[in-house]
Amino acid sequence: MTSDTLTPNYTSQRRKSSIVAATFNLTATILGGGVLSLPLAFEKCGVMLGSLLMIVSMAITERALFLLCICARISGATTYGEVGKAAFGTKGEYGISMVLFVYLMFVTVAFMILVQDIWTSIVSMVARKDLDDVNQDWVLLVVLILMSPCFIQRSLHALRFNCYIGFASIPILLLALWHDVATEPIEMEPLQWTNSFNDVLFAFPIINLSFLCVFNVLPVQAALIRPSRKRMQLVIDGAIGFAFIIMIPFGICGYMYSGKNTDGNILNNIPAPSDWMA
Repeated sequence: MTSDTLTPNYTSQRRKSSIVAATFNLTATILGGGVLSLPLAFEKCGVMLGSLLMIVSMAITERALFLLCICARISGATTYGEVGKAAFGTKGEYGISMVLFVYLMFVTVAFMILVQDIWTSIVSMVARKDLDDVNQDWVLLVVLILMSPCFIQRSLHALRFNCYIGFASIPILLLALWHDVATEPIEMEPLQWTNSFNDVLFAFPIINLSFLCVFNVLPVQAALIRPSRKRMQLVIDGAIGFAFIIMIPFGICGYMYSGKNTDGNILNNIPAPSDWMA
């Protein structure tokens, strides 16, 4: 701790997140929209190989997050870009910032499309209208306006309640998928291990990106109370572990639910009037 340069400092009153809150915040950033594509990855590479690739991705992500935190503590950096600057100079900071900017812009677009699809279906069900009769653009605009106060928060701790809700949504969907798989299993022999290298190349990025939270780990560290290396390690391991425990059965159940017709977004395989969705 004495060799680390922390911002805010170790005992700062600005640090408000306990280990539990920090773990949930980081877990919620992992359990995002990318999880909805995991069933397709399992459909491509099989249950056993998919599970193995999940373990590999989990191990890579855990080490990457902890090493990034260590680099930030040694250099006094508070952002991913500042870590790049400490390692590679100003050009490194600009390069990393540009990569993150482009990546997050595309992620934002993807999430807006996902939000639009989900809430348009909900509005259609509540209003008892056909999907074609609901203006998707207006639905998205209303959702963005309602969520706009969250966009100006300066720390993940301030969004902890949003994180709790986001964390709960994936397990609920998992239970719904498991219920349908258990009560109405489809007739198929699930693939265990693909022999197609192309399918592995297709599936592994989906699996690896489903763990992606590297740009959020430093804000989590900045908000953690008494952020010793051991406590930060507990947060990272807890978040990665919780996410892994949920994502493995989610990917398998989603695959078992849809079989060879698994879509890149598992929600597209669920019919709107499904009883368990209501």
